[in-house]
Amino acid sequence: MLTRFLASLKIPMIAVFRDSQNFVHASAQGVGICGVPAHRIKNDVVQMNAIVTWLDKCSTRRLHAEIEQEFEQLAGTENLTPSHRYSLD
Repeated sequence: MLTRFLASLKIPMIAVFRDSQNFVHASAQGVGICGVPAHRIKNDVVQMNAIVTWLDKCSTRRLHAEIEQEFEQLAGTENLTPSHRYSLD
């Protein structure tokens, strides 16, 4: 149902977690999925890494756009150093 709903709103899905009890067990233990033994979450980590990679790319693109805009605003001045300090964190 969620997939159809998101499609109807034209919201892209970047990844889908597999139907895994690891999330249920981790939640019941009060830990995150990375608190579960590595051999049990191997397949889940692969899917989560796809999301993390996508988010990293988005934040990097956004950061580069902000830096470019800052330098464009400074064009023609002698000071070509951004007035902010940028971080990828």
